[in-house]
Amino acid sequence: MKSTIWLRAAAVITALQCIGHYIGRPWTPGHDVLSAGVVAAMKAHEINVMGFDRSYFDFYVGFGMDLGIFLAAQALLLWQLAGMAAADPARARPMIAVFFAASAAITVLNAIYLFTAPLVMTGVVALCLGLAWLLASARKA
Repeated sequence: MKSTIWLRAAAVITALQCIGHYIGRPWTPGHDVLSAGVVAAMKAHEINVMGFDRSYFDFYVGFGMDLGIFLAAQALLLWQLAGMAAADPARARPMIAVFFAASAAITVLNAIYLFTAPLVMTGVVALCLGLAWLLASARKA
């Protein structure tokens, strides 16, 4: 298989992860009394950070929104990188390696801190990127 196919697969999976991430907003999976209490506490306690009053829930939602934007950007960049890999695989290879290293690290973090869906999706993206890196050579991608 060509590296471009693996890069496009990684782009599509990342785009699906972005969509799923936003569908899950506001990212509070528990709806029991204790979970509602945690969310209420996160919303109730505000702290001043660099001149802005923010709650822990503001940080939680803000970082979640940031992550969604980065997932969308990554999906677009991976799609574009597939085109570059077809035209100039040697030039694309270091960029593929950066995306692979980041995806592998995020997969480990997902295994430690998150749950099945993001773990599996980032793991598959990392696998696709690893294969794309291996297949990208100075010859045809």
